[in-house]
Amino acid sequence: MSEEDKTTDEVLLNFKVKTSSDGLHNITIPDTATVLDLKTKLAGEEYENVPTDRQRLIYSGRVLKNEEHLATYKIKNGNTIHMVKSAASNAAQNPANAGAGASATPATGVPTNMAAGTANNPLANLTGARYAGQVNLPSRDMFGVDGGMGAPPNEDQVADMLSDPATAQIMNEALNNPQMVDMMIQANPTLRALGPAAREML
Repeated sequence: MSEEDKTTDEVLLNFKVKTSSDGLHNITIPDTATVLDLKTKLAGEEYENVPTDRQRLIYSGRVLKNEEHLATYKIKNGNTIHMVKSAASNAAQNPANAGAGASATPATGVPTNMAAGTANNPLANLTGARYAGQVNLPSRDMFGVDGGMGAPPNEDQVADMLSDPATAQIMNEALNNPQMVDMMIQANPTLRALGPAAREML
């Protein structure tokens, strides 16, 4: 193959690489080069001196893959590729602890997944996002403002309520239940102060 054939097959790309630390480098490289070749060039002393495995190259919103040729991404002359440095892995940061880290257990009290801690909670399904929007929960209007704790009923409303046969039956059953009467007496300091007379009164 002659030298002329090589130059017609191979197109030189001239573009900029902008780093996250506001560095800007003009790069000239053939479009047949791979992304890894570009990363290797950027890893040199004259550019960023960042290992290739810590470089992330982004062009037109896409992360460039090491094995792809630059021509795959249709990089135009004068355009900019962004380089982001990824954090070093824990094994690289602490090589002395790499062997011990493999057998380490997670810290106590730290959940290992989103569902941790809900296994023994019978009400977990009620509050989970799984049923969001599917169950009609009571609205604020059902009980009124302040949860239904409005002004006390007037005498006419009490008379109407007591004349209702269903309400009268519920009241009779409640007052005939000794446990209910004891609970009412214990909950009210005035009735509690009356002693045994409170039971007779109710």
